Amino acid sequence: MRKIIIHIGQPKTGTTALQRALIRNRRPLLRQGFLYPKPKFGNNHGVLTVPFARGVQRSMVGHLGKDYQQARQVGMDHWRAVAAEAARNPDTTLVLSSEFFFAAPDLGQLPGLIGELFGTEAQIEFVAYLRTPSEHFISLVQQKLKASHKLPPPGHGRLKRLKDLALIAPVHARKFARDTLTDGDIVADFCAYCGIDRTRFRRAAGEANISICAEGMVLIQDYRRRHHADASNVFTKDTNRLLRAIAAEEAAHPGCYTRPRLRPEFAQWMDQDTPILTWLNRKYGVDLRKDHGVPADLMRDVAGVEDVTDLVAFDPDALARLRSAVSL
Repeated sequence: MRKIIIHIGQPKTGTTALQRALIRNRRPLLRQGFLYPKPKFGNNHGVLTVPFARGVQRSMVGHLGKDYQQARQVGMDHWRAVAAEAARNPDTTLVLSSEFFFAAPDLGQLPGLIGELFGTEAQIEFVAYLRTPSEHFISLVQQKLKASHKLPPPGHGRLKRLKDLALIAPVHARKFARDTLTDGDIVADFCAYCGIDRTRFRRAAGEANISICAEGMVLIQDYRRRHHADASNVFTKDTNRLLRAIAAEEAAHPGCYTRPRLRPEFAQWMDQDTPILTWLNRKYGVDLRKDHGVPADLMRDVAGVEDVTDLVAFDPDALARLRSAVSL
């Protein structure tokens, strides 16, 4: 009987770091009875989610093109390639990873495909890491600003997706926080859950994603608004150079800049007790609620906020220093 563990994200919960560790250590994993199939491209199995989507995800267009039917066929072909690789490695637990599984609208079709390719007795299990909504949102804002001056819509309601996923396969949910993860690290936590010995792992080098200070977020939005106002969701070389310059300035002067976090009135609105957060706590013991000390009548919805300066706390003097340091 084949066991299939699918790491589904959510996005911005250390997914890239985990995927880099898994792809880099395919041989040590295989010796322990875990197969992380060779991805079609990159470090993860995003292409396997295409048959359950309804369009080509933006980050995969460069690999698959915009024609969904063609991309879907590539995805199906790769599922068959994964099944063939698994057949060559019997008695292994199959490990797949892509945050796109989390939101794939037609994922209810997954058990049927798994049964066809791996046998009807194959067991599927989802592993999800979840962040406090306010922390998750600020991370999404940072990612969005790298390719657009526009802020993303609030995504806390997407946690309801877990109820749908739990109907497809058992879900193992974990809170993505240093004080709850094994050794404060997602790779260590995932391996501990799966029963993987990572002591012989090769360490994955490099920063998965550049995180910048609150002042850097202000500069990036202003830069994108002035130079790339019509290029939404488009990464540019000059923006990437600016991001690296901001990160280098932060690294050279630790403690001089402001850690990015939502203003309390927004954070309280996002982290207040809601039915879905109560359900997550009762069902999985994952408590994403947080009290920021803001009364209900002073809470503010992030919807409609357009400027980073309204969304996060920052130091005007530090902003001036950063602007000068990166020559803006």
